[in-house]
Amino acid sequence: MFDQFKQLAKLREMQKAIQSQRVAVEKEGIKLTMTGEMKIESLELNPALDHSATALVLKDLHNEAIDKLQRSIASLMQ
Repeated sequence: MFDQFKQLAKLREMQKAIQSQRVAVEKEGIKLTMTGEMKIESLELNPALDHSATALVLKDLHNEAIDKLQRSIASLMQ
């Protein structure tokens, strides 16, 4: 039973480490910061870009941020 408490404590520690992760990505003047919980923490747009260009850049940044977070989380788990 004590081993289960040790495992639970280790899982909680890992969860805190994952939640503390942050990645920031930037492209064409648009900046996106995402947390380890895969939530967007901040977003700065470039007013010089039109709507369609902004949408494409946002999609790319979102995918890049998720990819970076997944790699970061995977390295924590090893």
